[in-house]
Amino acid sequence: FYSVGEAKIETSEPWTKHVDDTAGITELIGRESLPTTPRGGPTMKAMLQQNISPSTALLEFEKKTLGERKHKFGVVRIAEGQTNKDEDEIFANVSSPSFEEFLECLGKKIVLQGWTGFTGGLDVKSNSTGILSVFAQHHGCDVMYHVAPFLPYYPDDKQQVERKRHIGNDIVVIIYKDFAGPFVFSPLMMRSQFNHVFMVVEKVNVNGDNTPHYKVEFVNKFGVVPYGPSLPESTIFKKGEEFTNWLLTKLINSERASMYAPDFRDKLAQTRNTLMKEIIASIRDKKKDTQAGKGSPDLRKRSFSLKGRW
Repeated sequence: FYSVGEAKIETSEPWTKHVDDTAGITELIGRESLPTTPRGGPTMKAMLQQNISPSTALLEFEKKTLGERKHKFGVVRIAEGQTNKDEDEIFANVSSPSFEEFLECLGKKIVLQGWTGFTGGLDVKSNSTGILSVFAQHHGCDVMYHVAPFLPYYPDDKQQVERKRHIGNDIVVIIYKDFAGPFVFSPLMMRSQFNHVFMVVEKVNVNGDNTPHYKVEFVNKFGVVPYGPSLPESTIFKKGEEFTNWLLTKLINSERASMYAPDFRDKLAQTRNTLMKEIIASIRDKKKDTQAGKGSPDLRKRSFSLKGRW
């Protein structure tokens, strides 16, 4: 593990780039050509069977493998007296005023039942995954948070499996340290192999300013490539729109950068190969059907040429 805060990554790229869906060239947020896991949608073979042109299928292929626009991040609260060894207790934590205040930096609180936007795997029909959540949109990207204190709590379940089921499948997890005093976060606290990036946040006091300020640190598992925007010399941010924009860009980039880690890289390569094979096979099948129905263009041309000689 290494800390991005210590690396002081420098980048000359702007914080955010946009995607031009019509140009066929995908520019990712902050860093280009980072692969992501395709989520949902028809297969390439199904698209081509529906008479969608190869160029459209290739563009869809590019979007699926390069420009994922939907993200889900976990949010966990650590209370005073808890340590890295208290995973079960941490997942059983309830919310707090300070925690709710920080959630405002991530997005807006929404009611899940009846929600028609990106769900991030949460239930929007029967409240089986809680009543509330936090959602954000950032430069064409949808972000749904799995907020541990908002997910169902079962007193008889010591491990809080329902909460771990969602957050354990999030690549990026936000750790909110809800107390003053020393605390050294260890990624080993989260036993899920899927979690790869951890943002540790702590509210701090700044003399003469009543606006909340937060100290931010990032910890990555091995294999996550560097990503922007870089942390400033002082990792303390003032609550506001600028901090929210920086934070969302950093979180989205961190998930995309995680796709280069060994746990994801090989699986994604197999997925891309499968998608491309579907495109090639479908185009080849269509070509065979065309030739079978109308005859070989080469043979027709040769026959016409022979008639001309006689």
